Amino acid sequence: MVALPHVEWNLEERGESTTQRLDRNYLELLQELRVAQTAVALLFAFLLGLAFTPRFAVLNSWQRGTYVVVLVCAAASAMVVMAPVVHHRLVFRRRLKQRVVQVSHAYALVGICLMMVSLLGTLAIATSMVIGPWAAALSGCLAVVFVVVCGGLALRDRTAILRSVDLSDDSDARRR
Repeated sequence: MVALPHVEWNLEERGESTTQRLDRNYLELLQELRVAQTAVALLFAFLLGLAFTPRFAVLNSWQRGTYVVVLVCAAASAMVVMAPVVHHRLVFRRRLKQRVVQVSHAYALVGICLMMVSLLGTLAIATSMVIGPWAAALSGCLAVVFVVVCGGLALRDRTAILRSVDLSDDSDARRR
């Protein structure tokens, strides 16, 4: 099966020009980031408030260290998921939409990974108050579930499609 390069496929199947495709890609990415921004904002607010609760004083050194790492990861995640908007504003009307989409994609992946570290760390702190040392094992198991569900399945699908068809822009040249 000879697959069309992305640009040709989008034109033929969707009737999209390259500019329309980039606009759609950027809008889809922004929609995804809106969900991530809400989640990380709620997590960050929870973490900031945690330091001012009476139980915070009884945290041991491991819990406090984990708290600091988690808080920093949540703050970094919040910044990184906002970065595509800032990037877009700074290069607005410079005909750099393809670069904005590429960079924003990278920001989104980093932001989501930082948010997952924050979620897992928050879980470790909270569960350590209830189940003690087993909290690390529980967080580790959930980390594996996250990697398999969110990363592993997507990477498997991505690899499968790349194996079944050549989606590069120069598929004919490589076959010769």
